[in-house]
Amino acid sequence: MSISSPAHPLGTTWLRQLTTLATLALLLLTLVISTGEMVHGQLLKVGELMFNDPAHKVQYFLLRADPEKPACDPTVNVDREIARQAAAAAGGAPTSHKPDDLDDLLGAKTFDEAATRASLSATVQNCIERHALHDSLVAHITPQLKAYRALETSFFGLFQFGTENRPLILLLLMGVTILATTVGYHHISLVAPRHPRDFKVQAWTMLAASSLSMWSAVRYYQISGESGVPIEDPHIHFGWMLMFGSLMAVSAWQTLRPHRPENSQHLGEGSWLNALKAVPLAGLMTLSSAHYFFSTDHPSGLAIYTNALMEFPNLPLQLALFIWGGMLFKQSRLVDVFMNLLRPWKLSPEALTYIILLAAAIPTAYTGGSGAFVMAAGAIIYHEIRAVGGSSQYALAATAMSGSLGVVLRPSLLVVAIVAVNKEVTSDELFHWGLYVFFLTSTLFFVASQMRRERHTIEVAPVRQALPAMLREVPTLLPYIAVVAAVIAFYDGVLDASLNEITAPIIMPVMMIFIVVFDKLLLARGFGPKSEHLAFAMHRETGVRSSLGVATV
Repeated sequence: MSISSPAHPLGTTWLRQLTTLATLALLLLTLVISTGEMVHGQLLKVGELMFNDPAHKVQYFLLRADPEKPACDPTVNVDREIARQAAAAAGGAPTSHKPDDLDDLLGAKTFDEAATRASLSATVQNCIERHALHDSLVAHITPQLKAYRALETSFFGLFQFGTENRPLILLLLMGVTILATTVGYHHISLVAPRHPRDFKVQAWTMLAASSLSMWSAVRYYQISGESGVPIEDPHIHFGWMLMFGSLMAVSAWQTLRPHRPENSQHLGEGSWLNALKAVPLAGLMTLSSAHYFFSTDHPSGLAIYTNALMEFPNLPLQLALFIWGGMLFKQSRLVDVFMNLLRPWKLSPEALTYIILLAAAIPTAYTGGSGAFVMAAGAIIYHEIRAVGGSSQYALAATAMSGSLGVVLRPSLLVVAIVAVNKEVTSDELFHWGLYVFFLTSTLFFVASQMRRERHTIEVAPVRQALPAMLREVPTLLPYIAVVAAVIAFYDGVLDASLNEITAPIIMPVMMIFIVVFDKLLLARGFGPKSEHLAFAMHRETGVRSSLGVATV
């Protein structure tokens, strides 16, 4: 399985720049909204500490808006009101019609002066207290309070906007990335397209898939309107139709103007049979799902299940943030720093793989899955294992496992997603047993690797040689640890958000942004890891702006 290389040199085109900018803006907006929610919670706590006045029963939440003056009258004369009600009750004229038997169920109505007095006294007292509280609140509204609550309500507005529009943000993010993928032929397929017929098959597949998705979205909207119930969030329906319609237009253009690679004269047209390997997996899944729903006379079924993503928008957005964090991780030199600590020990391929599996579990768990970590560190890990004598197949297996075992550890988004759809398990339970699964699997892999060696001993360099060489590389790692600790301390100490499965999708991308910025500043000044193996980090940029762009697109 592969992600096809770009068919067009989009690196300097306006389309690539626009796509990168839009995707980066949406991801940053998601981060700002999520962090703004944390900031707002802390601002409420600080507001209570600064403006709370227990003596006058004033709390900050009562000062977040100008109080309204009570409409009741605190000067009501209780005795005069009782006399008026007693006179009204005694002077009631008899009715001319025959009384209903139901009127006599509770007995004759009599005026209870004591109960009326108690009720009126309590009402007047409550009114006096409301007016006193209003006057006290007005007295507490100072210029300092107005400035603070303007800041606090601004973060509340940001949080409220994000909460109400998360589905729309997710839809925009999906639309931008799907269109960019289609334009650049970046679809995930078994084989990347190389021949003209490969690109034709991709265009035809996406045209058919987008057309069926568009028709299903239209039918879903029509059926929802015909049900007689007001359509909830109609803009989401229009968003889906706009996205599928744009995808149809792009695919139709690619069908009419098929792409021909520059080296197509040497490669030839290719065969139609091999072109089937380049079919986008997303398009193939869409066609198979559409065939099922259309064959059962349920044309809106495809759109209904697609729209189910909008019911849990947080999970796809968190996944996007995790993947983004993994790609930012790829732009840093953290993997090189870690490998520089291991190289002096001259470990055997099996021992080196075992240590890599244990160490890779942390970034794998915190970046959300295997794909992000393998893309970030796979090339270096593969080269390191090959350099110490590992076979090509063994290096590939170790690289794949380095990004797979950690998904069972806290705070893996995969486990969180399972808990979200399966109410019979809890995240604590899965993470508890996942720890056993991780150590059992990694240890068994190491034992099996050792058994296939001619010599079952673990090869390692002498400690007196390896340890000093490793210690000399430790200072290079310390600044990165300081950045990680500072970000975690800020979220934990200032925002009261410890790093866990709930906050990790927010904290990790922020942490990786600071690491990338810090790493590029060190690189510009000639500091950081020095290694001849840095060339194996593919697509690593030297500047902060270019690194963010490559990690985002």
